[in-house]
Amino acid sequence: PPRGRGWGGGGVAHPTPRDPMNPIGATVTQTVDTRMWMVSPHIRIIRCSDDEVLVKHSSRSAFSEIVHDESGRRLLGDLLGHLRTPLSRDDLFAAVAATSAGRACGDELGALLDGVLTYLVDRAIVVDAATDPTTAYLDLLGDGGQRRLDRVGVVGAGPLGRRIAAALAALNPSAMRILDGRAVTSVDARRLATTGAGDTAARVLAAELGVDTAPGDLTDPAALRGLFADSDLVVLALDEFSPALLHTANEVAVEAVTTWFSVFTDGSEGVVGPLYVPGETCCYQEYAIQQESAMLLKGDFLLYKEARDAAGITGFGATLPCHLDLVAGLAATAVLQHLLRGRSVLAGRAVHVEFESLTLDYHNVMRLPRCVACADVVPAYRNLFQ
Repeated sequence: PPRGRGWGGGGVAHPTPRDPMNPIGATVTQTVDTRMWMVSPHIRIIRCSDDEVLVKHSSRSAFSEIVHDESGRRLLGDLLGHLRTPLSRDDLFAAVAATSAGRACGDELGALLDGVLTYLVDRAIVVDAATDPTTAYLDLLGDGGQRRLDRVGVVGAGPLGRRIAAALAALNPSAMRILDGRAVTSVDARRLATTGAGDTAARVLAAELGVDTAPGDLTDPAALRGLFADSDLVVLALDEFSPALLHTANEVAVEAVTTWFSVFTDGSEGVVGPLYVPGETCCYQEYAIQQESAMLLKGDFLLYKEARDAAGITGFGATLPCHLDLVAGLAATAVLQHLLRGRSVLAGRAVHVEFESLTLDYHNVMRLPRCVACADVVPAYRNLFQ
């Protein structure tokens, strides 16, 4: 199916039904358009001939396709060549007319040009020059340009949560809410690079991003239930390792059957994922059990975990900004995959980033036959090989 959001309102009308053997052969009935058009900034056009081009996102990207005009009108290559810079429809018509002598002219050329241009816009290969790069990316590489999850919740508005929330807000979700009732002191404001001292972290960040807040504190189970119930996807972004809060979030997510994603920093390590889909992937309980079983110094880890639970969440962490950027970038990319395609490389899998040695380890999490935390949302009978 064509990618992109279609032709949209105004300007050239939708094409007449295309011949399936000649998809570029469409024509349109209206040719008045004042917008500026250009090749999407995310792709590279390699001209193979006048009627065939290779469209690439990068040298190794999975996105790659050949666009071919089987009618042999020799317009495709010239049109895309001119659209390396923004042009209006009339300027594009004039530029193509000057290089298409003997091929078509006048109204015939205009109709053919509109058909080719409409097809390329439908495929998100050509975009309105006013389109922001994020939207152009989503239209080009998303399945039909449709984001599957519109309501996004973020738990944690510290240094890590701020970075992830900003990345998600750039995707323009239909609704976004932030939960973090911690007060921002003057010292915290300097560390968070904000002027919102005296207010809560959630309200400070929400005002900067133009999104909403969720009432309550991030450690309050009732507040978490409200956010998870009203969200399609929740990201739990912690600046400190908090086993108790992670287990609470897991319990709430299973109860609400809400997809969620955990990411936190812990000293010299950052843990990105897994993405949890209740009833389909592992839950945090299963991840925690298998993580503990793989520890070499299990006694030290258990003592450390108990100490972290006893201390609670005391501040906004002390992770270096460059390490936070690395973890937040990985987390936002994994969430973006799920928002675009309904699947993610970190579904049931976590990435452990060791900052001191700059190593990344992938931890695959197996589903346990009878997990006490998520048994209620797991089908009683499953495929033998699931």
